[in-house]
Amino acid sequence: MTEASLQGIVSLYPRVLVIDRNSNFGRLRSSQTYEDDTSAVLWSGKVVEHRQEPIQPSCYQTLSVEEEASKLAAKHSARSPTDIDVRYWSDFGQLSYLPRSLQRIPDSLVWGNGNVNWNDGPEFFSRFNEEFELMDGAVRLLIEDCDNIQGIQVMNDTDTFGSYMESFFVSFRDEYLKLPSLSFPLGVGGISKAPDVDDAESTRRFLNEALYLRTLNEFSSMNIPIKDPASWRGPRGWPTKSTYHQSAILSTHIETATLPLRLRNAAEDISSVCKQLKWRTSTPFGELSGVFPVGSISDLDGTVHNFSSDTPGQSSTMYARLDVTRGLSPRQIGAYEEWIAGKRTATGPYTRSFAYPLPSSFPSLTGLTGQLEDQYALPSSNPTSIQVLSTLSTSSNTANLIEGYALFVERCLKTRTSAVISAGITFEDLKELANDLWTMHDSSSGLEELEGI
Repeated sequence: MTEASLQGIVSLYPRVLVIDRNSNFGRLRSSQTYEDDTSAVLWSGKVVEHRQEPIQPSCYQTLSVEEEASKLAAKHSARSPTDIDVRYWSDFGQLSYLPRSLQRIPDSLVWGNGNVNWNDGPEFFSRFNEEFELMDGAVRLLIEDCDNIQGIQVMNDTDTFGSYMESFFVSFRDEYLKLPSLSFPLGVGGISKAPDVDDAESTRRFLNEALYLRTLNEFSSMNIPIKDPASWRGPRGWPTKSTYHQSAILSTHIETATLPLRLRNAAEDISSVCKQLKWRTSTPFGELSGVFPVGSISDLDGTVHNFSSDTPGQSSTMYARLDVTRGLSPRQIGAYEEWIAGKRTATGPYTRSFAYPLPSSFPSLTGLTGQLEDQYALPSSNPTSIQVLSTLSTSSNTANLIEGYALFVERCLKTRTSAVISAGITFEDLKELANDLWTMHDSSSGLEELEGI
C-alpha cells in the first residue's frame, strides 16, 4: 500500500497479502499496483493472444476521478447512482499495492460454486505455493520488510478458504512458530440448534467451519469468529443483504478494535492483547462487539451488538474485555467510564482516540436504518468522522459455539446421510473431529468457577 503525507511524500507499506480468486480482483490490475507486475519474456515464435473485454471502472471510481480533476468536490452533493451495484471488493478502493501483495488464485469450476470440500483446499494451496512460491516469496518478503514485526492479522472467508488457510497456517508455523497471530474467521457461528444434515450445502459449510475452528485452536494465538451477516441482530436494521454496507460496518469495528496495535506509543501489541484476553480461558477464541455510530451512553446495554454470538450479554459470563472508544466527548467519556465500572469483568486500560474517519467510499449513514436504496455520498454530503465503540472480549459464549458444532458432527456420524458422505470427510475423521471439539469445549468452559473473583 502507499500513503501520501501532507508534504506529498509517498511512503510504501508492503505489509499486506490479499489472496483471492483471480476473477474477484475485478479492475484491480496494473492501474492500482505500485510497479509493473509483468516480466519480459523472450520468444521468437508465434504468439497467440486472447483478450478479455476490459472491466469498466465502478461508479465510485469514475466519480472520484471527476472530482479530483475538477477540484470542486466541496460544491457537489452526492451524485452516485441510487442503485448500489458492488461487483468486486476493489470497486471502492483507492489504495495502491505492490504486485506481490496481490496473490491471484486461478479460477476453477470447484471454487466458482462457493463452498468447497475440505480436502480440496490443501490441493489448491499446494499447487499455488509450488507454482508461485507463496510462502518462500511473498510471505517471507512481507515478514522481512517489517523492522519489528509484532505478529500477523488474518481475515478470511471460512466456507471457501478455511481448508486453504489450514494449509497456510501449517506451513507458516513450520517457519514462524512463535510469531503471534490474530485471526478473524468470517462466516462462523451461524449453526442452528437443529441443522439439516440432509442438505448437502449447509452440511458441507458447517463441517468446514468446525474443521477450521479446530485448525485455529491449534495454530492461531487468538481468534474472533464473525457470524454470517444474515444472522446479525441489532436495533439499527442494517441491510443484511448488502455486502457493501455490512463490510463497511464490520471493517469499522475491526479497525477500531485493533487500533491500539497500530498506535506509535501504545503499550499493547498482538502478543499482549492475546494474553489479556486469554487470562481466564485456555481456548483462543473471543468476540467482537460494539456500537456504530454511538448514540446515548446511557443506553449502551441495549445498543451494543455482538458480531460473534447470538447469546444475550446477560446470559453469558464475560472473562475479559478490551474497549476502544473513538470521538467521544469528555462528558460521554465520563458516562462511559461510569458504565464500564459497573461491569463485573476484567477490563484492561481502554483506549480512546479521535473519531473514526469516514472515507468517501463509505455508505451513507442513512443506510444503517435499513434503506437499501440509499446511495453512498461524497464527503460533502456525509460527515467526515463518526463516534465508535468497539470491544474485543472473551466469555462463556465460546463454549456454546463449540458445543453447537460438536453436536452437529455427532449428528452427522449418527445419521450418515448422503449429504454427509458428499462432504468428502471419512467417518473416522469426523469421530476425531467431534472428540477434539468436545476437548476445546471443556477447555473454554472450565474456568467459570472464577466468576466471583
